[in-house]
Amino acid sequence: MPRPTEDLDFFTTRQLGRVDTASDALVTAVTERGWSVELKRTGEEFRRWAITGPEVVLIDLAVDSPPTGAPTVTIAGPSFAPAELAVRTTLALFGRAEPRDFVDVYVLNQRFDRADTVRAAAEADLGFDLPVFAQTLRSHQRIGNEDFPDVGVPIAEIRAYFDAWADELDPR
Repeated sequence: MPRPTEDLDFFTTRQLGRVDTASDALVTAVTERGWSVELKRTGEEFRRWAITGPEVVLIDLAVDSPPTGAPTVTIAGPSFAPAELAVRTTLALFGRAEPRDFVDVYVLNQRFDRADTVRAAAEADLGFDLPVFAQTLRSHQRIGNEDFPDVGVPIAEIRAYFDAWADELDPR
């Protein structure tokens, strides 16, 4: 059940790179191709760019913690290993709870044991709190059905999944 990608995420660590330097290189490469670039969001350690060429793609450049294990090599460069990606995606859901985060975690939990992933998330982020995470899981209720990316699963099923998981973690 892959979710169609709407953006590309590129990360570095504080020791290895800087977002402003990567942004400058990205803008240069994009404009050399005759494409347009628009800065959508910025911060000291984050930039979101909208690149318009044959299609529009969002590119996020950000500082993140280094991988805990060996990276997986992809065509775009090194990437987090799949299990670590599941943990980081769970932490993204915990931190921002966007529609895509719910869908991504739902899809990843079809492959990875969610108890193991939650345990690893708590080890990776000392601020990860199960009762707060349960509230986050319930927060899907504030999101309209039309805002969830389509992964071929009824939204009602995804919502029920997160409600059941929240009740398991923190029964009311």
